[in-house]
Amino acid sequence: MRISLIIAGAMLALFQLSCASMLKEECQMGNWSDYGHRDATKGESADRFMTHSEACMKHGITGNKEQYMTGFTAGLKDFCTPDNAYQYGLNGGNYKNTCPPGMHTKFMTNYKKGKEIFDINSSISTLEREIDGLSNSMVDPGLSSSQRTKAAFDLREKERRKSELEKRLLVIQLKEEMKKN
Repeated sequence: MRISLIIAGAMLALFQLSCASMLKEECQMGNWSDYGHRDATKGESADRFMTHSEACMKHGITGNKEQYMTGFTAGLKDFCTPDNAYQYGLNGGNYKNTCPPGMHTKFMTNYKKGKEIFDINSSISTLEREIDGLSNSMVDPGLSSSQRTKAAFDLREKERRKSELEKRLLVIQLKEEMKKN
């Protein structure tokens, strides 16, 4: 019983730490310009300042919005580049419309290209897992004839869909290669 309480207490403490956007030590350092820069380069919105500020208020420390915004604006210059946009999409980043109007259009164009590839790869991975599961289930001796037929049909359909996605991915990659040359 006592060990259960200790474990539950430790888990609660870890949960509370994971929910806080900033640790007490970070609040005390007060490098708000760096915090703004860091958030912008990770694709966060400027609203993140409020989350940080609220976390620091719990420790009796007030955030500096002016410094934060100075760092955030500088960080956007690093984040809102076409190359970063493509990479951000390719890594599955969730764009929060943070780039200023002069950079937004180019960012979105490249972000969508990268995100499309990410989404296709994610779909292919899901289909591969489903195909493996269906393949494994088809050798189950307890499967009825109609279940086996349905599994075979589902397997073919998933393999067809996977093949379509792989072709689509290849076309996208070829188009990108042609643009480079």
